[in-house]
Amino acid sequence: WNNNLGNIAFDSHQLIVYPEGWLDKSVFFDSITGVIKINRQPEKWIVDAKAFRLWNDDLTVQLDGSIERGNDGQIVNDLVIGLQEVNVQSWKSYVPQKILDIDFKQWANDAFVAGKVIDGNVELVGDIADFPYDNAPDKGRFIMSLDVEGMQLHYAPEWPDIVDVTAKIVSQGSKLVIK
Repeated sequence: WNNNLGNIAFDSHQLIVYPEGWLDKSVFFDSITGVIKINRQPEKWIVDAKAFRLWNDDLTVQLDGSIERGNDGQIVNDLVIGLQEVNVQSWKSYVPQKILDIDFKQWANDAFVAGKVIDGNVELVGDIADFPYDNAPDKGRFIMSLDVEGMQLHYAPEWPDIVDVTAKIVSQGSKLVIK
């Protein structure tokens, strides 16, 4: 730490992480590598990730980009999240639930029954308060492109499940297309 700047290089193995206030329980990673830079300015904190990679039996994730948190609590992202071999039943264990829209969270509790994201990217840019940016496209964007295999989706009660899907899932804002 030097004059409000910090630089953390990770090369850790067999690690248990408990991000109190973000996740409900601890998570285990086989490996965490990459660099996180922290910049404390008078009006905000900036966290910048370069090739920050997390790996375990549920997923492989690479994070590149920045998160800014203002003194007023506003959080602005400019992130690209690379995903590989993600067990769709486990993703919620790794995403802070407080950032998800209540309707999406309720739907997602039963929606993702089985399958894997083989490869994909998520781009999240803008003020997180405006997520998924449908009503404020000038304030950010949420773009997702995922190649999935063996996916089972329970879209809604009284609807039949979509079963054993191998496809590309593309999302922009709250719009979702399965090809």
